[in-house]
Amino acid sequence: MIVMKRIKSLSTLLVLIVTLGFISCDTEPVDPVFLDYEPEVEEPASFQVDFSEQTYQATTTTVVMENGITTIAAVRASDGAVFTLVVPGTTAGTYSASVIAYAPGISGNQYTNMDGTNISGAVTFTAVNTTNNTISGTFSFTGYWSDASENLPSVEFTNGIFINLPFTSDTDPNPNPGNSSFSVDIDDETYIADNYAGTIGNGLISIGGTRGTSGEYVALVINATTVGTYSNEDLFFGYSSDGDEDNVYSNIDFGGGENDAQLTITQIDEANQTISGTFSFTGYLGGNSKSFTNGQFTNIPYTTGQGTDESEFMATVDGVAVDYIDDLLVGTVNNQVTIAGVGADHEINLFIGTLGVGVYSIPGDNFSAPTASYTDDNDVEYNAVSGTLTITEKAGGWVSGTFEYTVQDEAGNNVHTVTNGTFNVEY
Repeated sequence: MIVMKRIKSLSTLLVLIVTLGFISCDTEPVDPVFLDYEPEVEEPASFQVDFSEQTYQATTTTVVMENGITTIAAVRASDGAVFTLVVPGTTAGTYSASVIAYAPGISGNQYTNMDGTNISGAVTFTAVNTTNNTISGTFSFTGYWSDASENLPSVEFTNGIFINLPFTSDTDPNPNPGNSSFSVDIDDETYIADNYAGTIGNGLISIGGTRGTSGEYVALVINATTVGTYSNEDLFFGYSSDGDEDNVYSNIDFGGGENDAQLTITQIDEANQTISGTFSFTGYLGGNSKSFTNGQFTNIPYTTGQGTDESEFMATVDGVAVDYIDDLLVGTVNNQVTIAGVGADHEINLFIGTLGVGVYSIPGDNFSAPTASYTDDNDVEYNAVSGTLTITEKAGGWVSGTFEYTVQDEAGNNVHTVTNGTFNVEY
C-alpha cells in the first residue's frame, strides 16, 4: 500500500500536476465593434451537473486563469460538496487532459476522473469573454472513488454545464525571468524549463516548469510550506515528455517499490515572493523508470492561496478550538462570499453574501445573508437559528470579521454551538 499522508488522495496530487504541467498562450481579447452594436445581456452565473439521478447546483464558484491553466472550484453551501475542474487551457476548445474531481462531503475522499492509469471525460470551453471576464462551457466524466479499499462503483457525471462564471487572470507567468531558473538532469540529459511557476497555500508548495511547445513538463508537490528537507512520503513528482495524461512518470511506483525522492527548500523570499531549492527522484511509468538528478529551482515566482499566513478561519465548536486553515474553501459568485471550514468530524459554513462592514443577525431576514450551518460526520446538516456576524473590514478582495451561532435539530434542541469565530480571507 502506498502511504501518502501529505494529501488526502492521489487524485489531489495529480490535479496539482496538471495545474503546473501546461503553459499556453494568453487569451486574446475579441473586439466586437460594429455599427449599431448592442451588447447582449449575459445570463446569470450558474454551475450544474447530473449524477446518481440528481442535479447538483453550485451556490458559489471561483475561477482562476494562471500560467495557461483554468481552475474552476464550485461549492454547494448546503452540504459543502465541491467540484474542481483543472483545465490545461484558457481559450475556447475541448480539453481531454482536464482533471475533474467531486468531493461529496467531509470524509476527505472524492470521485475523480482518474482510475490510476487513465483519465475519462473532457471539459469544453464554449465561450471565454475577456471583456466581462466570464467563462462558459460543458463537461462530463466517469468518477472513480479515491479510496479503492471501499470498493465503491464508479459514477457517471453527465450534462455538466457552467454559464458566465466570473474569472480572474494573470498577465505574466514569469514576472522575474532575469534571475530565475528551473533545471534537472533526466537520465543524464539536462532539462531546462522555458516557463515556470509556483504556489504556496493549503499546506502545500507546488512548483512546475515547462519546455518547448509539446507540453513537456516537470511538476513538484511538497506537503509543507516552510524551508526544510523532505523525503518521499511528503513529496510527489511528475514528468511528461509531451503533456499526455497517459505518459506521466511519477515517484510513486505502482508496483509497490520504494523510492529515494528527496527535496530541499533552501529559501522562501516572502518580500519578492520567490522560492528556491534542490531535488532528485526516480520516476516510474509502467515497467520503465527514469533518473532525475541535480534538480534545481532558483527564485521561482510563486503566488499564494488559502492557507497562507494572511488567511485565517478559526472557531470554538462545542467548546473545542478548531483552526480550519488547512481545509478552507472560499467561494464567490457575483461577489457573494461563502466560507467553509472542514474539521476532523464536521464542517462549518458561513454565507456572507454581498454584505459590507457592519453587525448582522444570523440568519438574516427571510433566511437571507448572513446564514450559517454545521454538518456532522454523517453528512447531517443543521442550520443556524441564532447568532451574530460582524464584518470589520472588506476591501481589496479581502473580508475579515467575527461570528458566533447556534444550530438546532428538527425537535428544536440546541445541538451545536460555534463561538469565538474569526476570519480573514481573500475572495
